Amino acid sequence: MDQAHKDRLIEEAKQRTFADIIERSHDEKNVCCDAKTLHEEIMKVGLVEAGTVRGLIEHIFNKATADTSSCQTLAELCSLMPAHLEPPESAVPAVKEKGAGSRGSSEKRVDFRLMVLRKCKEELEKGGAAMKAVRQWDSKETAGGKKGGGLKGEEKEQAELDRLAYHRMLGAVQFCGHLYNVGILTEKIIHSAIDAMIKDEADYSRHENMEILSNLLRSIGMKLDSSSRSSKDSKAVAEYFKRVEKIKAEASSKEIAKMMEKVLTLRENHWEEAASAH
Repeated sequence: MDQAHKDRLIEEAKQRTFADIIERSHDEKNVCCDAKTLHEEIMKVGLVEAGTVRGLIEHIFNKATADTSSCQTLAELCSLMPAHLEPPESAVPAVKEKGAGSRGSSEKRVDFRLMVLRKCKEELEKGGAAMKAVRQWDSKETAGGKKGGGLKGEEKEQAELDRLAYHRMLGAVQFCGHLYNVGILTEKIIHSAIDAMIKDEADYSRHENMEILSNLLRSIGMKLDSSSRSSKDSKAVAEYFKRVEKIKAEASSKEIAKMMEKVLTLRENHWEEAASAH
């Protein structure tokens, strides 16, 4: 067995272990493992190579988007991870000019937080494309229904795939809110997450969209308002809540109107209930 094959087997074993650890952030029996314990177990496995970190982050997002009750724990886990992970000494080429023990210029530290940011951006971009596709499929399905037909064959299969991607994006948006609250996510990306939920009026009648929007704003509202007061984002934040007022006024259901009313009331009360609830 050559070294490359051995390394591949070791990496596969690590990823299986990571998957098992992340799954315990919240299981089907509603049992949660705290972020500190998860972090300690992950660091024992070993986390230095970019490919290994990328695999771990994929497991984290898979769990967070499939089971949003795990989002808080997984966001806390991300906040506990070292911002930079050093490569093993054996992976650092010796450089004579720098002397013994020095790291070479070819060394590359793994930036965990940057990789999480990139993953968030990727999920939002893919989800945005899926959301657009779902709108088109819904329109086509409605038109076909009126004519006595509907989606069939490959179109039906693709529509199902797009809807799965769309639902994953809804989970990713909620996870982004938790990552923002623990200081992992940048203002730019959290604005992208809000925009994904609020920019297209065609989505205002989608109960699941409005529920995620409501949960997101209730979770991050206090921090978002506070940070925007002294930044160029104040106009954007003000516009978000104007949109919330519009959604409430033109709500397609009483449930959506109530969700938006709760967000607006919490903001008027300086997010006191949101702070205690989250």
